[in-house]
Formats: sequence, structure tokens, C-alpha cells
Amino acid sequence: MAERDLRRALLDDLEEIEHSADAFRKGRHSAYQTCAIQMRNLLLRGRRGLLLRVLPEATLRALRPPNAEVTRPDRPGEYSVVRFDPRGHLELGGEAPGARLYLDFINEPLSVEQWLNQWILDPKVTIRALIEKTADDEVAHTNNEIDEAIKRANFFRFAGRPQGMQLHAMTIVALAEHVAQRTREMLVGR
Repeated sequence: MAERDLRRALLDDLEEIEHSADAFRKGRHSAYQTCAIQMRNLLLRGRRGLLLRVLPEATLRALRPPNAEVTRPDRPGEYSVVRFDPRGHLELGGEAPGARLYLDFINEPLSVEQWLNQWILDPKVTIRALIEKTADDEVAHTNNEIDEAIKRANFFRFAGRPQGMQLHAMTIVALAEHVAQRTREMLVGR
């Protein structure tokens, strides 16, 4: 039995992420699902994840530190503390689909495990949970109810051109782009 070329499989997965991210940026909303599935295959499932099988010492860059809490009125006269921190910046307007999330990474290398355990969008949602719940539950359409991590990630709604965009979908695509770019950097010279 011939051994599988894992490096070639990794490159194919990176190409699929890049192609899907590009399609998402051009307005094909469902393309984030492919990004979620590919990231699950590359990063999750412990040491069986393809990235660590090909690059056992792989690191990803840390997200910038979180912003301070923001206070917003829920109802007249009442205030609650809400943290909205995409760990980057959200650009509204422009070309289709009308919104884009840019994540800010700092030059601090983290192991894949550490990177997956960072919170994103909400302090109760880790990158791991967002990828896993999106790929396992939402994309597969196996649950009748929306998972709590997805609910929290979609707390904010958009109007105008980006109406219908889902914040967790934009986040998945931005995370996938980082994973693809960083993996290609690590593969150079190997």
C-alpha cells in the first residue's frame, strides 16, 4: 500500500480555503462553510489534524489583545455591559457583499492548541468552538437548534448592503485566511 502524500493534501486544502475565501468575498455567502470544514480538517481532532501531521512544530499568530468592555443602552434608562470585540476591525460598505472582517494578529507565535483556545467575538466563544460548531453542526444541518457559540457570534445584525451577512461566517473566513497564509509561510523552504 502506497503512503499518502500529506504535504500535497495540505496544499490542496490551503488552495480550497483560498478559493472559498475569495468566493465569499465576492458575495457567495455559503463559501464560509467550506472554510470551516477545511479548518476543522487542518486544525482539530488532536494530533490527527493535517497541519500538525505535516508541520509538527507549526505555530499561528496570536490575536491582538481584547478591547475594554463597551457600555450600550439596552432600554431607555438601563445599561448593560456588552463586549463586542472582533479582535480586528469590521469594514462596512464597499464592494459586494458589503462587509468584511479583518482580524488583527500580533507577532506572537502560539501553538495550534493555544491558538484554538483564544476567544473570538465574545469571551465565551473560542476559535475551536466556532470552527467545530460551524463545521459539525451548522454546515451539516444536523441540529434543530442553533448552538450557543453561533448565537453569541451572531449577536449583531447588519442592515443595508451587508444585510443577511453573518458575523460568524465572516470570522470563519478571516480565520481561515490567516491559517492559509501562515501555513504557506511555514512551508517555504521545506
